[in-house]
Amino acid sequence: MKTSSKGRELIKEREGYRAHVYNDGFGFLTVGWGHRTKLPQGKLVRPEQAQMFFDRDIAVMESALYQAGVEPPTQYQFDAMVSLVFNIGPAAFAASETGELWRAGKYEQLPRHMLMWDHAGGTIVEALRKRRQHEVAQFRGEFYR
Repeated sequence: MKTSSKGRELIKEREGYRAHVYNDGFGFLTVGWGHRTKLPQGKLVRPEQAQMFFDRDIAVMESALYQAGVEPPTQYQFDAMVSLVFNIGPAAFAASETGELWRAGKYEQLPRHMLMWDHAGGTIVEALRKRRQHEVAQFRGEFYR
């Protein structure tokens, strides 16, 4: 399954765009739409490069959501999970109960678990809390009607 154009648009809105490499506040150098990089802080990235990074990142997140032998999710459920994994990272997702529920096709249990991903450094982050609420609304199809 692939992320829809609506799903990509929502991720870009949530991430915001930055043309220069910056520290995201959690110790990661980031550029474009949330792409982690090893480029030096302050380096300018062309829009075409940022789009290339975004497309590659989306492909990695889609791969992290591969499921075998379960009922496929709806497009909006898949898109919402790509957004979550884009933000928390595929390794954290794969090792989590959220990831286990996804791989088992237990979609009805996922919204509650998605909301738990609102911490950074052991502290609730308001921006993450709001993002998770937005992703849960997306998971329920509220942006696709």
